[in-house]
Amino acid sequence: MKTPDKQSQLRKAFWSGTFPYRKWAAIIRAQDFSSHGTTLKSSFLYLPIDWLLDEFKPQRFIRKWPELRTLFDPAVSMEKRRLQIWDTLWALLTTGDSQYPVSPVVAELAAKRREFLREVIAHPGITTYELSRKHGRDYSRTYKDQRLLVDKGLLRIQEDKRNGRKIHRLYASDSVNTALARRASGF
Repeated sequence: MKTPDKQSQLRKAFWSGTFPYRKWAAIIRAQDFSSHGTTLKSSFLYLPIDWLLDEFKPQRFIRKWPELRTLFDPAVSMEKRRLQIWDTLWALLTTGDSQYPVSPVVAELAAKRREFLREVIAHPGITTYELSRKHGRDYSRTYKDQRLLVDKGLLRIQEDKRNGRKIHRLYASDSVNTALARRASGF
């Protein structure tokens, strides 16, 4: 998008005066948001979601959203609605489950580990072996990721027996998909 188009997008959130795109972009890309809360809040409230996400970059949004969401007041109707939209987007980008709660622990995970969590959420009860085979990863690496996610409280392991052998099934701790799958299977 050309800079003039970007400037017109900014007018949707900052209509009371001229706010140069270059200055806004520097604030959005800053590592520390503490002194720019009002600018960020206005951006997330009024700018088009797809445009802002493109400017912010999805991976950065995943890492920073748990911190940024504290700028919103859920008691204010408009802010509550926008917060729900951004929370849902964060959950979909991060785990594939639109109702997964925003978590700084999940936000800090490496992309491969988030993908591991996403797979467990999409396929409750999958085993570590099945995951390693599906993604062409070494079993020991997959097992290491599984242990880390269990230690962080993001996954639960349920022991199952099949043909006299123990099988460890993986379930996401906070996933609605997991809760529904477990209820349907009688666990």
